[in-house]
Amino acid sequence: MGQIHKRFTNEQIRFLFGAYVHGHIKRMDVQEALAIGKSRFFELLREYRQAPETLSVSYERSTPPRLSPAAEAAIKAELLREKKLVEDPRLPISGYNYSALRDRLRKKRNPCLGDDDHGARQDAGLLQAPTQEEGP
Repeated sequence: MGQIHKRFTNEQIRFLFGAYVHGHIKRMDVQEALAIGKSRFFELLREYRQAPETLSVSYERSTPPRLSPAAEAAIKAELLREKKLVEDPRLPISGYNYSALRDRLRKKRNPCLGDDDHGARQDAGLLQAPTQEEGP
């Protein structure tokens, strides 16, 4: 089930915990109504008892999203460009190489994608052409 802050308002949660504290409903009824476990119930109950009027289950991300909107737009534009090529019946393409797209985006040095030095070094090691000694 989804997160509690998306399913209930703070007022609804305060109402349920108020009813529980005053003995009007049982713990299991509150847990079932909120679809939470025993541990989460007691975490929220502790917060409610500390400050009943300010109990909040609102969520705010503490870390930035994985990609910036500019990076997502750049990736989407490249994918749409590639999609046209893949779907073109005149071109005999039987598969799709996502690594090539990633490499092209890195080659353009798109600043919104950031530097992934570790990944770039790892990719370079995997994508090196065989030497003459290793030849077929």
